[in-house]
Amino acid sequence: MRHLRHSVLCRSIDPCVRSEMRMESTKNVRRSFRDEQLSQKRNVEPLLRDRIVQLISELTRDDQSTLKAITTCRIRLATEDAFLREKLIDHFIEVNGVLKIIHMMLNTSHIEIHIEGGWTLANLLSGRQDQGHLVMSLGADVVLLLLLTSPVSTDLCETLLWGLGNISGCCNNCRDSLLNSGKLDLVLSQVDNLAIKVTKVVAWIIYNCFLGIKKPRFDQIEILIPSMAKLSHHFDEDVLSDVVRAICILSRMPEGPDAIFQADLIPRLLQLASHTLPQIQEDSLMAINRIAKVHQYRQNLMDHGIFSVLASIAKSEWIFRILRKFELETFPYDDAQSISRMLNQPSVENIYADALRRLDLVML
Repeated sequence: MRHLRHSVLCRSIDPCVRSEMRMESTKNVRRSFRDEQLSQKRNVEPLLRDRIVQLISELTRDDQSTLKAITTCRIRLATEDAFLREKLIDHFIEVNGVLKIIHMMLNTSHIEIHIEGGWTLANLLSGRQDQGHLVMSLGADVVLLLLLTSPVSTDLCETLLWGLGNISGCCNNCRDSLLNSGKLDLVLSQVDNLAIKVTKVVAWIIYNCFLGIKKPRFDQIEILIPSMAKLSHHFDEDVLSDVVRAICILSRMPEGPDAIFQADLIPRLLQLASHTLPQIQEDSLMAINRIAKVHQYRQNLMDHGIFSVLASIAKSEWIFRILRKFELETFPYDDAQSISRMLNQPSVENIYADALRRLDLVML
């Protein structure tokens, strides 16, 4: 009977119910673990606040004490824990720490203090959008741009640019504030810097200036275009990737195709369409596709060998998109033959049948 009762009991529990019970148990364990972690963080908050107050008070002492204090601030703010970093930033703002760091940087000529202070401001600008906007409004952008007028070392230059990069990527208001500051030429002057780490940050700032839910106006970013044209010939893939992405976004603006044409970027985009890095190739083709929509620039694309470029790449989708912008009689026979062979590959889907039919008509 015991065995029978046990069997009946086992059969009486539906498998779906068992699964739900296991899931609920797992959720409870995770919830208790998360609550425990949050409780621990809340318990250390008063200690963190007291420590920050102590560090801020040491910024007005001699250079050695100031350097030690600001270095500790920078290290604490560099934590990978986003929740903790945001709490730390809140504490710095509450105890007036941001203004004291800015005042310290303006009233010393000590290069190491400038570097550590610059990284601290960059970390303070890496929190939430509201935090970044508040830190910038307290004057972080002013001191970063001021010190950038005469950087005495590559390390300091990189530090200041990182802070400005965080401003440009924080939110639309911060980005527009930087674009409208009239000081962006200080950033762009570093395009010719021999240190690759500096050039990478400049390219990243340029890319950030094109981002945001609300895109910038053309007159705001027009100053960036000559530097973009120069950096488009850079050897570093990270620099190229950021710049080509920016050019791709520029091509979406009504004034974009003309600006790209005036900057003589069309030949370079056609070269980058064959780049080995997929992201650079994709962004280049996307920009070319948008330029080809404008009738007056199609001849320029043909003069620089767009059909030869398309015949040399294995991007069937982009070939199909771009070729539709041109008239049938413009296709050179040899290139059309190469493209047709490429589109006849087994992997090409039926959506390219129109492009195949058009090319076959040309070669008849």
